[in-house]
Amino acid sequence: LDKYDELDNTYIIYSSDHGYKLGQWRLPCEKSFIYETDIRVPFYVRGPGITPKSSTDIMIGNVDIMPSILDFAGVEIPGNVDGKSFKSQIVNVSQEMMNEMANEWRQIFLSEYMAHANQYFNICGTWFPEQNSFKGQVKKPNSVDESTGDLIWVDYGDNKNALGSNTWRNIRIINTTHNWGYAEYVNSSFTQTDKENPYLRILFDINKDPYQVDNIYDSVSKD
Repeated sequence: LDKYDELDNTYIIYSSDHGYKLGQWRLPCEKSFIYETDIRVPFYVRGPGITPKSSTDIMIGNVDIMPSILDFAGVEIPGNVDGKSFKSQIVNVSQEMMNEMANEWRQIFLSEYMAHANQYFNICGTWFPEQNSFKGQVKKPNSVDESTGDLIWVDYGDNKNALGSNTWRNIRIINTTHNWGYAEYVNSSFTQTDKENPYLRILFDINKDPYQVDNIYDSVSKD
Protein backbone atom coordinates (compact mmCIF):
# COMPACT_ATOMS: atom_id res chain seq x y z
CA LEU A 1 0.00 0.00 0.00
CA ASP A 2 2.90 2.35 0.72
CA LYS A 3 4.53 1.44 -2.59
CA TYR A 4 1.46 2.39 -4.58
CA ASP A 5 0.62 5.37 -2.37
CA GLU A 6 -2.71 3.81 -1.31
CA LEU A 7 -2.23 3.47 2.45
CA ASP A 8 -4.10 6.67 3.23
CA ASN A 9 -6.88 5.65 0.84
CA THR A 10 -7.45 2.19 2.33
CA TYR A 11 -9.45 0.91 5.29
CA ILE A 12 -7.76 -2.00 7.06
CA ILE A 13 -9.93 -4.17 9.32
CA TYR A 14 -8.47 -6.63 11.81
CA SER A 15 -10.43 -9.08 13.93
CA SER A 16 -9.93 -12.50 15.49
CA ASP A 17 -11.64 -15.67 16.57
CA HIS A 18 -12.46 -16.39 20.21
CA GLY A 19 -10.00 -18.14 22.48
CA TYR A 20 -10.76 -21.51 24.02
CA LYS A 21 -11.65 -21.79 27.68
CA LEU A 22 -9.27 -23.38 30.16
CA GLY A 23 -11.78 -24.49 32.77
CA GLN A 24 -13.56 -21.17 33.39
CA TRP A 25 -17.15 -21.69 34.59
CA ARG A 26 -16.19 -25.37 34.95
CA LEU A 27 -16.59 -25.73 31.20
CA PRO A 28 -14.28 -27.48 28.76
CA CYS A 29 -12.62 -25.67 25.89
CA GLU A 30 -15.67 -24.85 23.78
CA LYS A 31 -16.39 -21.19 23.00
CA SER A 32 -20.08 -21.24 22.13
CA PHE A 33 -21.69 -19.95 25.31
CA ILE A 34 -23.34 -16.75 26.49
CA TYR A 35 -20.31 -15.31 28.27
CA GLU A 36 -18.49 -12.15 27.22
CA THR A 37 -15.41 -14.24 26.42
CA ASP A 38 -17.49 -16.09 23.82
CA ILE A 39 -19.50 -13.32 22.20
CA ARG A 40 -16.82 -10.61 22.06
CA VAL A 41 -13.78 -10.50 19.77
CA PRO A 42 -11.10 -7.87 19.05
CA PHE A 43 -12.03 -5.47 16.25
CA TYR A 44 -9.76 -2.76 14.85
CA VAL A 45 -10.20 -0.41 11.90
CA ARG A 46 -7.56 1.88 10.40
CA GLY A 47 -8.19 4.25 7.54
CA PRO A 48 -8.90 7.75 6.27
CA GLY A 49 -10.83 9.92 8.70
CA ILE A 50 -10.30 7.65 11.73
CA THR A 51 -8.58 9.31 14.68
CA PRO A 52 -5.43 7.32 15.59
CA LYS A 53 -5.70 5.37 18.88
CA SER A 54 -9.37 6.31 19.28
CA SER A 55 -11.92 3.80 20.56
CA THR A 56 -15.66 3.45 20.79
CA ASP A 57 -18.02 1.47 23.01
CA ILE A 58 -20.71 0.94 20.37
CA MET A 59 -22.07 -2.60 20.11
CA ILE A 60 -21.44 -4.15 16.71
CA GLY A 61 -21.84 -7.69 15.45
CA ASN A 62 -21.13 -9.82 12.41
CA VAL A 63 -24.26 -8.48 10.72
CA ASP A 64 -22.77 -4.97 10.73
CA ILE A 65 -19.49 -5.79 8.99
CA MET A 66 -20.78 -6.13 5.42
CA PRO A 67 -22.84 -2.91 5.38
CA SER A 68 -19.93 -1.05 6.98
CA ILE A 69 -17.44 -2.25 4.37
CA LEU A 70 -19.83 -1.22 1.60
CA ASP A 71 -20.20 2.18 3.26
CA PHE A 72 -16.41 2.60 3.54
CA ALA A 73 -16.17 1.85 -0.18
CA GLY A 74 -18.96 4.23 -1.12
CA VAL A 75 -21.22 1.42 -2.31
CA GLU A 76 -24.96 1.54 -1.70
CA ILE A 77 -26.09 -0.73 1.14
CA PRO A 78 -28.97 -3.09 0.22
CA GLY A 79 -32.16 -2.42 2.13
CA ASN A 80 -32.62 -6.07 3.13
CA VAL A 81 -29.53 -6.51 5.33
CA ASP A 82 -29.94 -7.15 9.07
CA GLY A 83 -27.04 -4.99 10.24
CA LYS A 84 -26.12 -1.36 9.77
CA SER A 85 -22.98 0.59 8.97
CA PHE A 86 -20.89 1.97 11.83
CA LYS A 87 -18.88 4.28 9.54
CA SER A 88 -20.65 7.38 10.87
CA GLN A 89 -19.52 6.45 14.39
CA ILE A 90 -15.79 6.31 13.67
CA VAL A 91 -14.97 8.33 10.53
CA ASN A 92 -14.40 12.09 10.86
CA VAL A 93 -15.45 11.84 14.50
CA SER A 94 -13.38 12.97 17.49
CA GLN A 95 -12.86 10.76 20.52
CA GLU A 96 -15.13 13.06 22.52
CA MET A 97 -17.92 12.69 19.96
CA MET A 98 -17.46 8.92 19.90
CA ASN A 99 -18.00 8.81 23.66
CA GLU A 100 -21.13 10.94 23.40
CA MET A 101 -22.68 8.90 20.57
CA ALA A 102 -21.90 5.41 21.89
CA ASN A 103 -25.19 4.87 23.71
CA GLU A 104 -27.29 6.41 20.96
CA TRP A 105 -26.26 4.11 18.12
CA ARG A 106 -27.45 0.82 19.61
CA GLN A 107 -28.45 -0.23 23.12
CA ILE A 108 -29.63 -3.81 22.56
CA PHE A 109 -28.00 -6.60 20.57
CA LEU A 110 -29.19 -10.17 20.06
CA SER A 111 -26.83 -13.15 19.87
CA GLU A 112 -28.03 -16.70 19.25
CA TYR A 113 -26.51 -20.15 19.12
CA MET A 114 -28.08 -23.43 18.06
CA ALA A 115 -26.25 -26.53 19.24
CA HIS A 116 -25.32 -28.68 16.27
CA ALA A 117 -25.58 -31.85 18.34
CA ASN A 118 -25.92 -33.09 21.88
CA GLN A 119 -22.70 -32.27 23.67
CA TYR A 120 -21.13 -34.14 26.55
CA PHE A 121 -18.74 -32.64 29.03
CA ASN A 122 -15.74 -34.41 27.47
CA ILE A 123 -16.25 -32.70 24.12
CA CYS A 124 -12.65 -31.49 24.13
CA GLY A 125 -9.53 -31.57 26.23
CA THR A 126 -8.33 -28.94 28.66
CA TRP A 127 -4.74 -28.14 29.60
CA PHE A 128 -3.70 -28.92 33.17
CA PRO A 129 -0.34 -28.38 34.85
CA GLU A 130 1.77 -31.45 35.49
CA GLN A 131 4.25 -31.84 38.30
CA ASN A 132 7.87 -31.34 37.20
CA SER A 133 6.80 -30.74 33.59
CA PHE A 134 6.70 -27.37 31.89
CA LYS A 135 4.63 -28.78 29.00
CA GLY A 136 1.77 -29.87 31.24
CA GLN A 137 -0.86 -32.28 30.02
CA VAL A 138 -4.15 -32.27 28.15
CA LYS A 139 -6.99 -34.16 29.77
CA LYS A 140 -10.56 -34.79 28.73
CA PRO A 141 -13.07 -34.30 31.54
CA ASN A 142 -15.07 -37.31 32.60
CA SER A 143 -18.36 -37.38 30.69
CA VAL A 144 -20.12 -39.56 33.29
CA ASP A 145 -21.32 -38.62 36.76
CA GLU A 146 -19.59 -41.26 38.89
CA SER A 147 -22.28 -41.10 41.57
CA THR A 148 -25.22 -41.74 39.19
CA GLY A 149 -23.69 -43.10 36.01
CA ASP A 150 -25.52 -40.40 34.03
CA LEU A 151 -23.90 -38.54 31.16
CA ILE A 152 -22.94 -34.96 31.94
CA TRP A 153 -24.28 -32.51 29.38
CA VAL A 154 -22.58 -29.29 28.39
CA ASP A 155 -25.35 -27.02 29.57
CA TYR A 156 -26.90 -25.52 32.67
CA GLY A 157 -29.13 -27.18 35.19
CA ASP A 158 -30.36 -30.72 35.70
CA ASN A 159 -33.19 -30.91 33.19
CA LYS A 160 -33.78 -34.27 31.54
CA ASN A 161 -35.97 -32.63 28.90
CA ALA A 162 -33.18 -30.29 27.79
CA LEU A 163 -31.76 -32.94 25.42
CA GLY A 164 -28.24 -31.86 26.24
CA SER A 165 -28.97 -28.52 24.66
CA ASN A 166 -26.53 -25.65 24.43
CA THR A 167 -29.08 -23.78 22.31
CA TRP A 168 -29.63 -20.25 23.54
CA ARG A 169 -30.46 -16.66 22.70
CA ASN A 170 -28.80 -13.79 24.52
CA ILE A 171 -29.67 -10.09 24.66
CA ARG A 172 -26.94 -7.64 25.63
CA ILE A 173 -28.30 -4.37 27.03
CA ILE A 174 -25.82 -1.51 27.37
CA ASN A 175 -26.85 2.08 28.05
CA THR A 176 -26.18 4.83 30.57
CA THR A 177 -27.97 2.95 33.37
CA HIS A 178 -27.58 -0.77 32.63
CA ASN A 179 -24.99 -3.25 31.43
CA TRP A 180 -26.97 -6.48 31.44
CA GLY A 181 -26.90 -9.80 29.69
CA TYR A 182 -30.16 -11.78 29.55
CA ALA A 183 -30.19 -15.31 28.13
CA GLU A 184 -32.72 -18.08 27.59
CA TYR A 185 -31.70 -21.71 27.13
CA VAL A 186 -34.15 -23.83 25.13
CA ASN A 187 -34.40 -27.47 24.13
CA SER A 188 -32.27 -28.37 21.13
CA SER A 189 -35.36 -29.41 19.15
CA PHE A 190 -36.00 -25.62 18.96
CA THR A 191 -39.72 -25.84 18.26
CA GLN A 192 -41.99 -22.86 18.80
CA THR A 193 -43.08 -24.42 22.10
CA ASP A 194 -39.42 -24.76 23.12
CA LYS A 195 -38.79 -21.10 22.33
CA GLU A 196 -41.83 -19.98 24.31
CA ASN A 197 -40.82 -22.12 27.30
CA PRO A 198 -37.07 -21.86 27.93
CA TYR A 199 -35.83 -24.33 30.50
CA LEU A 200 -33.44 -21.80 32.01
CA ARG A 201 -33.32 -17.98 32.19
CA ILE A 202 -30.16 -16.14 33.17
CA LEU A 203 -29.61 -12.47 33.94
CA PHE A 204 -26.20 -10.96 34.66
CA ASP A 205 -25.49 -7.42 35.86
CA ILE A 206 -22.09 -7.21 34.19
CA ASN A 207 -21.04 -3.94 35.81
CA LYS A 208 -21.38 -5.55 39.24
CA ASP A 209 -20.56 -9.10 38.13
CA PRO A 210 -17.97 -8.90 35.30
CA TYR A 211 -17.12 -12.60 35.58
CA GLN A 212 -20.78 -13.57 35.12
CA VAL A 213 -21.20 -15.99 38.01
CA ASP A 214 -24.27 -14.57 39.79
CA ASN A 215 -27.59 -15.22 38.06
CA ILE A 216 -29.93 -12.51 39.39
CA TYR A 217 -32.97 -13.40 37.27
CA ASP A 218 -35.08 -14.65 40.17
CA SER A 219 -34.24 -11.65 42.37
CA VAL A 220 -35.07 -8.89 39.86
CA SER A 221 -38.57 -7.45 39.54
CA LYS A 222 -40.23 -8.62 36.32
CA ASP A 223 -41.93 -5.21 36.04
